[in-house]
Amino acid sequence: MSSDASRRHSTGSSSSTSSSSSSASGSWRSSNAPWRRGNSLPAAPTTSLPLPTPSKPSFDDVQEGMVFFLPEPPKSSRMQVAIDGTDQDPWGHPFVVTGKRVLDGDDCVEVRCCTSFAGRRITETHKPTHQHDLFVLADNNMDSVPHGTTSLAGVIAGSAKFPKRTYVNLSKASIYEVEYQYLTACKYGQIQFDLDAILRIKAGRSS
Repeated sequence: MSSDASRRHSTGSSSSTSSSSSSASGSWRSSNAPWRRGNSLPAAPTTSLPLPTPSKPSFDDVQEGMVFFLPEPPKSSRMQVAIDGTDQDPWGHPFVVTGKRVLDGDDCVEVRCCTSFAGRRITETHKPTHQHDLFVLADNNMDSVPHGTTSLAGVIAGSAKFPKRTYVNLSKASIYEVEYQYLTACKYGQIQFDLDAILRIKAGRSS
């Protein structure tokens, strides 16, 4: 092969190699262009964390006005013994603490029952009108406007609230004493009535 032909062959091979390399390089840049435009990988799906379970304070930390739930305690509990033979069935309701003491070695609390009447106003229930003032409306997230002869029982700053209309029963028949161990934490968060409310609740008066 002459020197001119050799140079032409060499130049052609170089051009072909360069063209192939340029094409491959262009193809790589094209396939990776989205990265160069600042796109990122899809975010990993997130899952919401479960709400923390409310904790029950120690007996020493229990304060008047705090609200707890009361599942049905054992038949040997003080409250079961006290209401034995009556038609009372207060289990599964929230209760507000109105006092505490150690009795015969047991940590006990005095409580009053709270009820929601399924979210209805007391004026819409079967309760006779003359009994309406035996209930005080607890501050809540559904309707905190007093109605009929009821008044509002407020809560302390930072307290949780009942999700719907809830009343504290002020009748003497709604005062109980029960061992603190049988109460459970309020599932709505820690609800605590303010001082004015707890004084009225303890005195059994709505206003």
